[in-house]
Amino acid sequence: MVTRHTTRRQPHLMYLAAVRAIVRHANSDQAGVVGFRNGWQGLVENDFMPLDRHSVTGILPRGGTILGTSRFNPTKDPKHIERLKENWRTHELAGLIVVGGEGSLSATLELWRTHHLQVVGVPKTIDNDIRGTDFTFGFDTAVSIVTDAIDRLHSTAIHLLRRVRKQDAATGEGPARLSALSVLVFGGPMTLGQLAAAEQVKPPTMSRIVTGLEESRLAERLRDAKDARRVRIRATPNGERLLHQGRRRRIEYLASHLGGLTREELATLEQAVRLLEGVLRDWPSEK
Repeated sequence: MVTRHTTRRQPHLMYLAAVRAIVRHANSDQAGVVGFRNGWQGLVENDFMPLDRHSVTGILPRGGTILGTSRFNPTKDPKHIERLKENWRTHELAGLIVVGGEGSLSATLELWRTHHLQVVGVPKTIDNDIRGTDFTFGFDTAVSIVTDAIDRLHSTAIHLLRRVRKQDAATGEGPARLSALSVLVFGGPMTLGQLAAAEQVKPPTMSRIVTGLEESRLAERLRDAKDARRVRIRATPNGERLLHQGRRRRIEYLASHLGGLTREELATLEQAVRLLEGVLRDWPSEK
């Protein structure tokens, strides 16, 4: 028998690989295998299917499961235990192989410890939280999926930024000046050192950038009213207008390329944006 307890988050590839390996090795030893549907519930309700080499051929690319899943725990009701034992005897099971996470394996341990059933537990969960195991089936798969998603997100963000930034050519200003101007518009007046730190460049480099903005009348230096030695830099009205026009141009350009998405796709995109905004809110400040 193969049974498991899962959540929607769990990748199923390693589960299918485990089922296939169990069946193929058992058949090689001339042993029959029965799979019970929907985890422990299948054993209690005697809902089963024979498993042989033919039934597990080609299952890896399918995804999903071939036996179904459930959160059913037979140890919570003595009547379920009796029906489980009855079906065990009916099928003359020599042993039970349980593929699953903490829920399935907790029930497995209880059935072995209290009812002395011959069982083998195969730890399979992305949480990697099964005591006595270094790595559970599914954990490495989940890590690989997350790593791949992050790599694709990084690549997509870079390509998207490059295309959107091409709209900035209409402003006549380079990326470095526009970036510094954006910090001044949305962050307010600040000293040269503060602006350099925000843009992660050295003060001499930022001084040249600010000089260019001054020449274009997009920014200006002001003496601090309380300390004449202190100079603050702020965006001029022309600078604010230029930046907002550029922002609107980029948004319109991006919107024109998203017009072909369906409502469902746009809803998914909006949800993804909210998730990323939440990540950025919780992002630790970098000094």
